Amino acid sequence: MTTKIKTYDTKSFRDKFVANEKSADKIFKFNFETFFCSKLEDIKKYAKFPITPSKENSHSLIFVSEGIYKAKIGFKDYEIKSNEILIVPAGQIFSLDGIDKNVKGFTCHFHQDYLIGKLGNQELINSFDFLKIWGDCHLKSSKQKAVFLYQLFNRIQIEYTSNGIQESELIQSYLFALLFELKANTNKKREKPNSASKITQQFRELLFLHVKEKQKVTDYAILLNITPNHLNKSVKEITGKSPSIWIDETIINEAKYLLFQTSLTISEISYQIGLLDQSYFSRIFKKYEGVTPAEFKKMIDKS
Repeated sequence: MTTKIKTYDTKSFRDKFVANEKSADKIFKFNFETFFCSKLEDIKKYAKFPITPSKENSHSLIFVSEGIYKAKIGFKDYEIKSNEILIVPAGQIFSLDGIDKNVKGFTCHFHQDYLIGKLGNQELINSFDFLKIWGDCHLKSSKQKAVFLYQLFNRIQIEYTSNGIQESELIQSYLFALLFELKANTNKKREKPNSASKITQQFRELLFLHVKEKQKVTDYAILLNITPNHLNKSVKEITGKSPSIWIDETIINEAKYLLFQTSLTISEISYQIGLLDQSYFSRIFKKYEGVTPAEFKKMIDKS
């Protein structure tokens, strides 16, 4: 039996993880499903923690002006400090235990369709690599750049708080300015794309599409029309991790999501993620998480 993994839209995410209080409407204006922007110190008053591993069909940008914001994106824990940004692309698995009382900043949340219109098109949107599921989630900036980012987030938040998305073109203008600032920041971090970086990008795109049915390095080497050795060298050069580790971590992320969000048995989850051998699934899960899937499930039930 197959069960489709649930991905939240913004409304269902709010229903599950945000307190149902009338005063929260000052944060979530009409049509908040397509766009909203809030101060972190405001939204944390209403959030219901922990936010267990989840996926959303919208993008999130979190800018920290003070304190430290901790979250888990994909397989990695992040600590976002002052003048840094965390990006959660649509479709990426994330979880959050809570928001520290001293944290200040902004969260900007938008569906990709909100960017399409007079100002944007699909080709332009595709140029923002950090909005892709394999993109760089953690962006740092200089103090001078952070001032520009703060001003953009602040202007968007003031406009949204005052008028919702009535002035959509104005908000979109600021949002695109923000995205281009982030793009310029990531471009400075990277050297000119070489063969290895292009192969790595293609591998990660294919991985998130096919991981349930293709779980060997040779599978992706064939898709890319290169040798497994060439794929190994390229991916390790760019990411510091081998393709096999990328494959394992992606599988484990999907398994953890199912353990949290469904009532499937361990054997059903093993089948769901493409591992027909349940004992192998238990071994690989314990290798990365330190406990078996069954033990992990018990920990969830007790929390």
